[in-house]
Amino acid sequence: ASGSYFKQNGVIGGNQGNSYYERISSRISIDSDVKKWLKVGGNVIFSYSNSKSLGTSGSYSPLGMALQASPLWSPLASEEQSKNYPQSANKNEDGVAYNSFDGEFLGTSEIWNPMIQITEPIQLFKQDYLNGTMFLEFKFLPCLKLRSSINYEMEWKRWNSYSDGYFMNATNKNPTTSASASTNRYGKWTQDNVLTFDKTFKEAHHLTAMIGSSIEEWKSVGTGSSRTSLYMIPDGNHAWVDNGVDSNGEQRGSGGYSDE
Repeated sequence: ASGSYFKQNGVIGGNQGNSYYERISSRISIDSDVKKWLKVGGNVIFSYSNSKSLGTSGSYSPLGMALQASPLWSPLASEEQSKNYPQSANKNEDGVAYNSFDGEFLGTSEIWNPMIQITEPIQLFKQDYLNGTMFLEFKFLPCLKLRSSINYEMEWKRWNSYSDGYFMNATNKNPTTSASASTNRYGKWTQDNVLTFDKTFKEAHHLTAMIGSSIEEWKSVGTGSSRTSLYMIPDGNHAWVDNGVDSNGEQRGSGGYSDE
């Protein structure tokens, strides 16, 4: 048996708590010769991962904006600038609004403060993963054996995202709060049978022959929903689609099922 735990904050946004990865994993294996002609074994693997991510690639990512912005610009807005900002303007822990860069550069609508993006949670993701296998191996003759195994694999993925509105600049802004959630469950089982003949003749010739069968079945179920115009909620951990929903908000849902 073995287990491990790993956690790391993201290089971009990690100090804001908006970028990290966490994983817990474990493994158990069993292998025993019950009889001279019978071997039994199996293993179970389980892992849980939890992450929060930001878009970090491309020219419109926080890193791309930081490379394009002038080093002379202040990341925080002055008191005079803040007076013209809407309620949805992003602020730091001290309540000071981040500078939108408006009026500081011709065409500034294409360049915005990367600190605003870092303080906007993009997506929460959680996953449970389980994989278990059990086998029986029968040895009929020293050169003839049959191995029969069954495997089950399961994944349960959940995505949550939340935005309390943002104000990048006068052109790129959205005062509407929103939340979305989706989930997907995937399961697959496989049953294999393999008969193997393996023999050496007169220490000069070796023959190996195999014949087998395999059966597989899988199912996947997914659902999703989103909502806009939420009431004020403390943070993204409370951003459930049905939590304090404004009756004027728009709600959408989706779902799907497949098997084979």
